Amino acid sequence: MTHRRLDRSGLYLQKIAVHAALLIYTIIALFPVVLVVINSLKSRRAIFSSPYSLPSEETFDLVGYETVMDRANFGNYFINSVIVTVGALALILLIGTMAAHALAEYQFPGNGILGLYLSLGIMIPIRLGTVSLLRMMVSLNLTDTLIGLILVYIAQGLPLA
Repeated sequence: MTHRRLDRSGLYLQKIAVHAALLIYTIIALFPVVLVVINSLKSRRAIFSSPYSLPSEETFDLVGYETVMDRANFGNYFINSVIVTVGALALILLIGTMAAHALAEYQFPGNGILGLYLSLGIMIPIRLGTVSLLRMMVSLNLTDTLIGLILVYIAQGLPLA
């Protein structure tokens, strides 16, 4: 009976240790993001004089956000990013689930080889095909278009799907 109690307490301590390690890692990973957000609410002088302090009444400034909204055409870029992300994700999920269903449910000659061929896309870095991909996009007049970017993202995401 005491042996079982020790096993339970050992498992409990092991779970606490794992959660503590994950919590510490999360804090370390999120610290730069929090620091950027805090400093985005301060004036440039305050960022350089005290980068780790919270914004106060004297140091609070939204000039960075005003600059981005006025000069950078942020709204247009944001809408383009949403269109590309949603379009690519929807098509990756659609094509990937259809291919996965066909490979899993139907037995046909070359099924295993086709699955292996598709999984090879995970092992080959996309950087190796960058020049060829760019040449193809230029020849199809898809450079500087959202459709071209969506197609590139689909090509990158399908092997993982």
